[in-house]
Amino acid sequence: MIMNKNEISAKIEELLEKPYVVIDFLPEQVSVEKGDNYFKTEAFFLKNKEYLYRRFAYFIIKLSSYCDLIIDDNKTIYHEFDPQGLFDIFLSADYRTCLNILIAEKDCLISFHGDDLYMTVYNADDRLEELLGKLAISEQLFLR
Repeated sequence: MIMNKNEISAKIEELLEKPYVVIDFLPEQVSVEKGDNYFKTEAFFLKNKEYLYRRFAYFIIKLSSYCDLIIDDNKTIYHEFDPQGLFDIFLSADYRTCLNILIAEKDCLISFHGDDLYMTVYNADDRLEELLGKLAISEQLFLR
């Protein structure tokens, strides 16, 4: 489905208000008592983000085998993309990077910000959430 920039922006805004789950490198939220430990771990991964961002890129590339994706990087909208190009976008991510990945046929959004260690999935139905969970596991990530 080809959507123009205004339609994509409106759909993203709509989906950002829907229920969400996260794709994370940790299987569950860290307790408040272990917050200091988490902040050390977070600082480590932010300094060594290539490891985690590779996994995110592989996850999205695998997902593209199952769903048509529309990718908005706030500069360009890609209705079709080269897996290597997408991989490069993830590896070059910095605090200014914002990728919104629409799965239009499923009315779902995956959002990634370059200063985060997770991706947020908005409005996934049960079947898609099951697939996302399997893809996450394949990349040593967790859907929660």
